[in-house]
Amino acid sequence: MRNETRNERAGIRPGGLALVLGGLFIALCYAIEPAMAEAAIHEPCSAEKMEELRSPATDSRWRVSIDCSVSLQPGDVIEKEVLLAGDEASGVVFSCNGATLGRPASGGRPRDSHRLVIQTKQDEGGSWHPPRDVTVSGCNIDGTMRIAGMAGEEARLSSLEAGHTERAQAAAPTSIRIEDTNFVGTAKLFKLLVGVGVTDLDITGARFEGTQVGTTVYLSDEAARIRISDSRFDAVAQRREQIAIDGTAEVTIEGNVFSNVEMGGVFIYRNCGELGRIRVQEPAGNVIRDNTFIGTGREPRRPTVWIGSRNEKRTERAEQCVLDDGLDTGSSLPAGAAPLTERDEAHSNRVEGNRFVGLDPAKSIVDSDSGNVVTGNARSATETPVP
Repeated sequence: MRNETRNERAGIRPGGLALVLGGLFIALCYAIEPAMAEAAIHEPCSAEKMEELRSPATDSRWRVSIDCSVSLQPGDVIEKEVLLAGDEASGVVFSCNGATLGRPASGGRPRDSHRLVIQTKQDEGGSWHPPRDVTVSGCNIDGTMRIAGMAGEEARLSSLEAGHTERAQAAAPTSIRIEDTNFVGTAKLFKLLVGVGVTDLDITGARFEGTQVGTTVYLSDEAARIRISDSRFDAVAQRREQIAIDGTAEVTIEGNVFSNVEMGGVFIYRNCGELGRIRVQEPAGNVIRDNTFIGTGREPRRPTVWIGSRNEKRTERAEQCVLDDGLDTGSSLPAGAAPLTERDEAHSNRVEGNRFVGLDPAKSIVDSDSGNVVTGNARSATETPVP
């Protein structure tokens, strides 16, 4: 007769030890997961790094890379472009405490540089390393902030192959929070540029002032799950709407005040042909709810909220729209299709419970697509202030 092993005497049958050890390993993984997540939050920057951040911009040193958490003083003015890039920036908390990321008095930085950039890195093997779980708070940004993932030729080539939306989102920054931040001054095109594939972006308590030629906030194609809440839009967009949702999905714009909407408030559309990149994702599942839109006393030149705003503008963009044709996907027309028959495909969007001061919601909201819900929007005598 075979003698019992020590494990068997303890009630563990053959093969059971592996199961026990496996269970202990899984339990251990769950136990350390919160600790690992907490460890991802960076330590404060060293005195040397803070000195580099605060020092004036020069022709050779106009940018500073940050891979540690920052706490500035209210009177600080940062002249350099601040870059949070790649895995190293994951978990960074950038607290301005009222400091300004602004323009140098003269020289030291390229004209088209940005004040703050959160950006993916690509290694030599072609793999993408996006930052995640980044918080920016209490800043005065004099110019433009950019959040960037896959871009340029890489994004164009990716859009020509199946699975582009998933690739773009995997390559882009995610879980980014911008809170209690003022965007001021004059920007070249945008106050906030959200790039291709960015996901889970939360903007709350922001204030947009000053001027720019383009939109105040531009949300790019393949981006998703973006929330803009309890913010105020007082910036003057000289030629465009306040917020552009261009091939972006699941955006929630809620509880904001828009005071300059003569050129438009929020437009939902899908561009075609720009840079030869196909916009694959439909601008669907977006919600514009419980906002206040304030008229200027003049007749608006464009709608305040426009779903499918590019459906009626294809002829104006004839030369551009053909640049992504040839594939039967997204904004690309299949070979042989009638030209300029692309559609925004802006479906399953909701515009509800918004207040219009000095504006008629029946004229201010335009739905140029199908399958959307527009309900409960009404005139209001006064604005509802954002705290």
